[in-house]
Amino acid sequence: MIYPTSFFKIEELRSDFEVGMFKGELHDLLEIRKNNRTKGKFLNSSFPYYPEEKKMITEMCLEKKTIGEISNYFQRSQSSIRKVLHTTLEKNSHEVKKISKTDLFLEAILNNADPITGEVLETNSPWRHPRVISDIETFFEDKKYIDEDSNNKKIEQQIWRLVDIKEWVKTEDDEVDIVIIQQGYYFAVFEEDAALCKEEFDLKTFMLYESSVLQAGFPVIAIEKYINLFEKRNFKYIVVEQTGDKYPNGRMIRKITHPQEGREF
Repeated sequence: MIYPTSFFKIEELRSDFEVGMFKGELHDLLEIRKNNRTKGKFLNSSFPYYPEEKKMITEMCLEKKTIGEISNYFQRSQSSIRKVLHTTLEKNSHEVKKISKTDLFLEAILNNADPITGEVLETNSPWRHPRVISDIETFFEDKKYIDEDSNNKKIEQQIWRLVDIKEWVKTEDDEVDIVIIQQGYYFAVFEEDAALCKEEFDLKTFMLYESSVLQAGFPVIAIEKYINLFEKRNFKYIVVEQTGDKYPNGRMIRKITHPQEGREF
């Protein structure tokens, strides 16, 4: 990695370095930076984020600096920078379409995918009957996206388990741009990854309800298309798929499958 001569140094803005779980001092940060240079990583990788840095990242974004330029100056991965910028997007979440699990089920059918297994529907499948397709399309034309699911807490727990998988992957490798996680017929991306996919690939973002996290995604049958797009853009990605097995508590077992096989969740 070629390092810039001028980059962001938090020590030039503050003298107190304890924040969150980090209880170290300046020499601890400098040691991390030294090790990052030895390993060819971004110099400020694994540093805690301080308010001053977050403010400057947001300001540079508003100045129309590219993610690459911001990443280079702050010596953080692009994925990490997007996560900071995602908080700004969350503040405007009232502009994001809300969509229920029922809608996702119906959209699977419109995308020619089995809403339970994710498999491509056979031509003679009842789901492909013209009347069924017509009725679903009419339903979406008339329906306003208002979530009336009374079991929001259960949905939230399920979504956050998937967000935890994304967080674990990016903690292990902070240069990963996108973590794609299978949910039945659908591959989902969350938070900053959803914002990236909206910006780069025009995927629709949505929230299951008012306090849920931002997400986007695409049908399982489109995975090769998006992998090709990620590779063309040089995005580092991880795919987490369902194995078909479940834990004793009924939770679906998922496993890293691409670009190479990895741990189960």
